[in-house]
Amino acid sequence: MIVFSLDNEPNECPKLSLYINGKLQQSIDDKHRECVLSTSGNVEEEYIIFLSSTTDSSRKYRILASFKAVELKVEKHNHELALHRALKKVACFF
Repeated sequence: MIVFSLDNEPNECPKLSLYINGKLQQSIDDKHRECVLSTSGNVEEEYIIFLSSTTDSSRKYRILASFKAVELKVEKHNHELALHRALKKVACFF
C-alpha cells in the first residue's frame, strides 16, 4: 500500500481536507493522520495532492507529511487486527 501521512505532532496538527487527483478523499486531523492512496503498492504511480484548511483560525501551520510504502500483516487474536509497518518513507514538504 502507498499511504500519505501527516507527521505533525498532535498539538500541531491542523484540520485539513485532503484531495487526491481532484477528488475529496478524507479529512485530516490529529486523530486521522493517514490516508491510503493505493492498495497496489506501485511506487511509480503519480498523485496530485491538495490540502485545504477547514479551520477558521488565521494561525499558520507548518505541514510535515510523508509517503510510505507499507506492508499489511494480519494477526489473529480475539479478532483480526490489521497492522502495517513502513517499508519506505519519503518526506514531502508543502
